[in-house]
Amino acid sequence: MNEAYIGLEKDICNEIRDWSAYALEEKSPHYNDFSPCPYAKKAWEDNKVSIVFKYSESYQPLYDLISLFEDTSDVGVLIDLFYPALNLFHQKLEQVNED
Repeated sequence: MNEAYIGLEKDICNEIRDWSAYALEEKSPHYNDFSPCPYAKKAWEDNKVSIVFKYSESYQPLYDLISLFEDTSDVGVLIDLFYPALNLFHQKLEQVNED
């Protein structure tokens, strides 16, 4: 894999982790001093979050993520760095959910 992609993936993973810590795991007065997602921190601690990157038109990374979710993960995140038309990606996700 290209070194630039490795750095990009690492940066994105760190950004998602930081966002989760701030937005989902911190206690909030809006949630009666509970965190917005009481399961997020534990999912990260237990290594139950899978992040998969998609660089081409192929949907194999989506199917890989589904397999990880069923076997080892509680949370799956697909980062699509290819598709220029977001609505087409959402249509594919709807189709997969229906299947």
